[in-house]
Amino acid sequence: MKRLGYDVQSSFMQATGWQRGEGETEVLFDGGEESMTKTPRLSPSGIEYLTHTWNFGSGCSNFKTPACPLGEHCWAYQQTKRYPALYPNGFKPTLYPEAFLSPLGLKKPARIGVCFMGDLFCDGFDPCEDFNGKLGKDEADNLTLKGRILDTIEKCPQHTFVFLTKNPAGLLRWSPFQDNCWVGFSACNREMLLYGLRQMKFVDAAVKFVFIEPMLQDDAAWCLPFSLVLAGVKWVIIGAQTKPYRPPTIGDVEAMVEVADIAGAKVFLKNNLAPLLAMGSQIPVWAADSQCGYYCDEEHGHIDHRLRQELPSSQPVRQYWWSE
Repeated sequence: MKRLGYDVQSSFMQATGWQRGEGETEVLFDGGEESMTKTPRLSPSGIEYLTHTWNFGSGCSNFKTPACPLGEHCWAYQQTKRYPALYPNGFKPTLYPEAFLSPLGLKKPARIGVCFMGDLFCDGFDPCEDFNGKLGKDEADNLTLKGRILDTIEKCPQHTFVFLTKNPAGLLRWSPFQDNCWVGFSACNREMLLYGLRQMKFVDAAVKFVFIEPMLQDDAAWCLPFSLVLAGVKWVIIGAQTKPYRPPTIGDVEAMVEVADIAGAKVFLKNNLAPLLAMGSQIPVWAADSQCGYYCDEEHGHIDHRLRQELPSSQPVRQYWWSE
């Protein structure tokens, strides 16, 4: 059934792996001839809240550690196994310096996910690594890894750069971030969420967010609204595990949405939650996009809705806490 451009059946097939998996468009474009010459490893993305991904690094040292309970269910790990030609070192943290300047070749404003094929903030990547000017003639020749990446972002004010990690403590080594950066951490359970929120208090970023995917733990009391406020979180993304499909309970999703609403944070429900939330012909009011309107056609017996997919304000509002 169509819901104002939102196809629940297709979303279900996507979420359960019957068709193209989440983000697979990104990988297929990543190896294209154009992307590997004009903008190496910068490619269009199939992720709902992004337009592109910039994978100048791949791999993660958090893999199969307590910091990442997903193990081999990690989406990025699965992609590196599927495309070994693009990722010759597998899931070992690896840099591709030829891609450091790729966003400079993208002129139209874009929302770019940074290193979504790994975790830039894991211990496997050193932000202070010095490249000793080996990457070509540029005024940033002698910068560290952190300096090179933030220098490229500084030169692209028209773009928004989205950073995501499972190691929120690692964000402190890169802070402060420019105003066109959205910075967040992912959590699969309450313990990861509360730990990440404590770390985010000290991160200097205009937009800070929480990414709860997959939402694994059955516990409606994930956190209190005050915890989001103290950490300066302005955006909450919620999603389900895919391949195999493992959705959370509706009660957990509703409870977290309520927490975000009370805290004044925007809410983004990923498409892979559609099979869970689109029960019968109606998406719950708290999960529906109020901006697209509500249409009820009693004569033909259907109700149209789209999932709530809000984005944070583009206006820089910095909120962080200094340690004593």
